[in-house]
Amino acid sequence: MVFWELFQQLRIEQARLEAGSAKSHAKRARYSAAEVEERLDQLSLVCRAMWEMLSEKTGMTEEALSARVEEVDLRDGVRDGRLRKEGPDLPRMPAPQPQSAPALSLLRP
Repeated sequence: MVFWELFQQLRIEQARLEAGSAKSHAKRARYSAAEVEERLDQLSLVCRAMWEMLSEKTGMTEEALSARVEEVDLRDGVRDGRLRKEGPDLPRMPAPQPQSAPALSLLRP
């Protein structure tokens, strides 16, 4: 009987440790998701500001922008709304240049 109780106590402690570890992983995942969401919001804001400036200065239409987005999307051969970083038929993206404008710092990884 004593061995059974010790065994049960050991299992309870292991379960407690595993629960604590799972809680820690969940907390990190929530933080990471919040960080990604914040970065996405910042990038969306910068893209919107750039689009407004471009359209005001050049008269470019949203239809022209949409057509270019589709063209760029299809460069990898798949219409999926994603930009592949590089591939056999895609040029390598140039390295980002240092910028002094605070808004452009949001575009750096």
